[in-house]
Amino acid sequence: MNRRHYPAVFERAADGGLGVFFPDLPGCTSGGRDMAEAMDNAEEALALWVESATADGEDLPKATPLEKVKPGRGVKAAAIQLVGVDIPRSEPAVKIAISMDAALLRRLDAAATKRGATRSGLLAEGARRVLAGRS
Repeated sequence: MNRRHYPAVFERAADGGLGVFFPDLPGCTSGGRDMAEAMDNAEEALALWVESATADGEDLPKATPLEKVKPGRGVKAAAIQLVGVDIPRSEPAVKIAISMDAALLRRLDAAATKRGATRSGLLAEGARRVLAGRS
């Protein structure tokens, strides 16, 4: 596996926590109650985003150099840091057919949307966690 680093903008939330977004990765957001939790959640969100994009056959964007990251108008950045992610091997995705309860499928799709991932990416991440004993 290759490893890449993407800049993440950590911004103070109204509740005192932190929101996190990746300027190079549309829809890849996260947050946490403190910096440690925000970083852990940012790593997870980044991994899911990358996994989803690669599973869908998309090319990953180049990372903006840290010194060139601009948080954007109105963003009060608490920190801008690089977050690392392992890039999955480029094996072709394999289509499968599965069956599940319709209500569970709706919840799965909602969770994927909330994380900026796809259904396939979220299912694959869940399978990896179970196989790694982190269920």
